[in-house]
Amino acid sequence: MRLTVGHAFERLGLHRVSLEVFTHNPRARRAYEKAGFVAEGIERQTLWQDGEWIDAVRMSILAPEWAAHRGRPEIGRVSSTAG
Repeated sequence: MRLTVGHAFERLGLHRVSLEVFTHNPRARRAYEKAGFVAEGIERQTLWQDGEWIDAVRMSILAPEWAAHRGRPEIGRVSSTAG
């Protein structure tokens, strides 16, 4: 994920990268959060699967955010809480 997002910002010059992740896939959402993506909102009932509606979470990351942590936001959080 970090390689793809890094390419988008550093080589292609994009300002924003966004995605959707279904709420029944918490592992994927956590992977996106670890790369710096931020949840923006919920799109309700976007997928009908196995007899029930599944919501989707819209997530994004902006170029200035990427530049600040290069896909490792947890490092910034640790240093900001220390001391």
